[in-house]
Amino acid sequence: MRDSLHLGNLVIACDNSGAVGIKSDDIVYAPNTITAYYSFRVAVMECMADGGVPEAVIMQNFSGEEAWSEYCDGILMGTRELGINPLQITGSSESNFPLKQSGLGLTVLGRRNDIHNNNLATNHFAVIGMPLVGSEVLTKPIDILPLSLFKRLIVDRFDVYPVGSKGILHKLKQLTHNSTLSAEKVKCSLDVNKSAGPATCAVVAFDKCSGEKLKELAGHLFHHVDIANDHN
Repeated sequence: MRDSLHLGNLVIACDNSGAVGIKSDDIVYAPNTITAYYSFRVAVMECMADGGVPEAVIMQNFSGEEAWSEYCDGILMGTRELGINPLQITGSSESNFPLKQSGLGLTVLGRRNDIHNNNLATNHFAVIGMPLVGSEVLTKPIDILPLSLFKRLIVDRFDVYPVGSKGILHKLKQLTHNSTLSAEKVKCSLDVNKSAGPATCAVVAFDKCSGEKLKELAGHLFHHVDIANDHN
C-alpha cells in the first residue's frame, strides 16, 4: 500500500521528474527550484507516511551542474514548510553530456520510528487536495495538499496515503485489497482516474469519530469518498 521501501527501520522513498524545467525542449516550464520542491515533496511524503523521519536526500541530476544549487534550494523550501532541519544532500550530476531536457531523481532516506497498525476495513476514506498534473500544479496551488497540513495529519495519527500518477482509484484498490474496484463504485467529487502528479492529494483513512476533526483541518481540500459494496 505504501510506495516506499523499508529495511528494518530504514525507509527509502523516491521520485523522478523528466522534461520539467527551464530547458528549451522541456514539456512543462518551471524553475528548477520548483521542480525540485515538488519532486522532494513526493518522496518525503511517502517516507513520512510510512512512519519515517527524513534524514538525507540522494539526488541524481541530469540537468547540468548549474542546476544543482537550484535543486538544493527547492529541497530546502520543502524542509522549511515541514518545519524540519535542512537535510544532508548527496548525489551526482551528469556532466559529460548535455541533455536537451531536464531530468531529476530524488531519494529520501529516513528512520522509521512509528509503525501504523490499523484495520482499514473499519475506516472511512477521504481525499485531501485535488489530483493535478503538469501546468495545473503551477496554476492551482490553492487546491494542493500543503506539506504543512500533511505533517499535521501525520502528527495527529491519521493514516495518510499520498496519491501519485496512477490516481485515486489505484490507491483505493490497494487500500481495500480489491483489484477489480471500478470508478463506478466510487462516489467522489473528484476524477478518481486522473493523475495526481507530484502527490498533489492524498487518500486519508479515518474512523467515524475523527471525521469532523479531519474536515476542520482540511477545509476546502476535503473530498468525501464513498465506496459501494457489491450488494448496492
